[in-house]
Formats: sequence, C-alpha cells, structure tokens
Amino acid sequence: RDSFSDFMRYFGTFMYRGLLDLSLYFSRKKREKLMIKTIRGEVLYILMCVGLCFINWQATVVVFIIPLLISRFIMMLGNWTQHSFIDAADPGNHYKNSITCINTNYNKKCWNDGYHISHHVKPTMHWTEHPIHFTENIQKYALNKSIVFEGIGFLEVFIFLMFKRYDKLEKHFVNIENSYTSGDEVISLMKYRTQKIVN
Repeated sequence: RDSFSDFMRYFGTFMYRGLLDLSLYFSRKKREKLMIKTIRGEVLYILMCVGLCFINWQATVVVFIIPLLISRFIMMLGNWTQHSFIDAADPGNHYKNSITCINTNYNKKCWNDGYHISHHVKPTMHWTEHPIHFTENIQKYALNKSIVFEGIGFLEVFIFLMFKRYDKLEKHFVNIENSYTSGDEVISLMKYRTQKIVN
C-alpha cells in the first residue's frame, strides 16, 4: 500500500469493475433498491455522455468525462489512504484497518472526515461527535495500536506513502498513551501494516 503502481491497479479495477462489485454487494446485502439506483444512475450517465458526444464531443469530454475521472481518482486516493495501514492478523478490526487524522484543516473543511476509524466503528455518528468519540475511546485506540496522524490529512499521508517517507509520517504519528518508545518502533509498525496481505 506504499506502491503507486499498486494504487493505479486498484484505481483501474475500480473504474473497470466498480459498478459490478457494488451491485453484487448490494445484492448480497438484500438492498435491491440501492442496487437498481446505482446501475440506473451509472448507465444513464454513460448514455448521456454518448448522446452529448454527438452534439459536441469536446465539451462533453471537458465538462462530463474528465471531471468524472478526476473525482473518482481523488475518491479512490482517499479510500486507499484511509485503509493503507491494515493489520494482517486482524484485518476486520476497524481500529486496525483504518486511520484517523486529527488537528488538520481538512477536518474543518470536510466535516471531520479525517476521523475515519470512528466512521467505521459507528457509521451513523454525526460529524460533530467524531472528536468526542476519539477522546472517549482513546484507550481502545491505544490497545489496538491504531494509526493516528496529527496535522496532516489523507493527501499528505498518500504522498508520504508513495515516496516511502515513513520518517515524515512518524513525525506526525500520535503516540497514544506513550505506547512506543522510539520513532523506529513506530516506523516498524507502519511498515508492517502496509505489507501486502496474501490470501
């Protein structure tokens, strides 16, 4: 998860199979209405773009296709980063498969989206409650060796990961309850959590 080529494979898979995977997920969860809305929305958007290309293909590419690709790239970049540090021994544990970014301007602009662990622990939590949840559950974060960064958002985490700058990440790592005695210990944890998980 610190490889740009792996990220691009992930992005390509999302662009190629995202609709199918999401539809199958909704089907498994018995959420047929959402599945139908998703398929209908995607198909109508594609048909609209095809139709508009007959009117003015250059404008269609600039106004509808490029923004779609850019927004999906940014969303996948965020999702990749939010789940870059996974404990292979316990991959289903939200405290060990997501990260949290605190004290960053990103949280002010994006409704505390940086509190990604609590978003998974309690998806219906109001955005104003995430910092409270974090402080009230700080021992759970420490117990699970959760990855928490201070002063940087997901974009910075992504860039540091792609350049394998674990030293920069370590400088922003929150050592909850002084669980780690050195920066090297923190870097070892982060490198362990970014290893490929082989099924």
